[in-house]
Amino acid sequence: MCVAETFEPSESATKFKFSDKLTIYAQKVEPAFDATGLIGLKATGEVLIVTTMEELKDGARIKCGSATYEAGTGDIVLRGRPKVKQGAQLLTATSDETYVRINPDNGKLDIKGPHTIKLSLSGLSGFGKKD
Repeated sequence: MCVAETFEPSESATKFKFSDKLTIYAQKVEPAFDATGLIGLKATGEVLIVTTMEELKDGARIKCGSATYEAGTGDIVLRGRPKVKQGAQLLTATSDETYVRINPDNGKLDIKGPHTIKLSLSGLSGFGKKD
């Protein structure tokens, strides 16, 4: 039996409005540090990112184990087997080493590592119909 994937925040999630077009839900959102000091923000635990960026047609819903905002680049890096649902398309990381980098300014997604992309044809009216 196949269970449908849900892209909704958990009831215990904390909502963090990153911008007018990007909201992050997670169990924890805290400052991220490296050896040089503060580098950005890190969200962990059942992370869900909801975006309505015009550059990502139909917006996107993203699930992952952690998301880190890197202040130096302005990018958000998703780890923990990220899944990206955009319209009828679902990208799923197939390795723990796979990560997705999002540029919130232009909506560009950069995927590094093994992954699959599935396309759902349900809901596409008129597809495959003969006159």
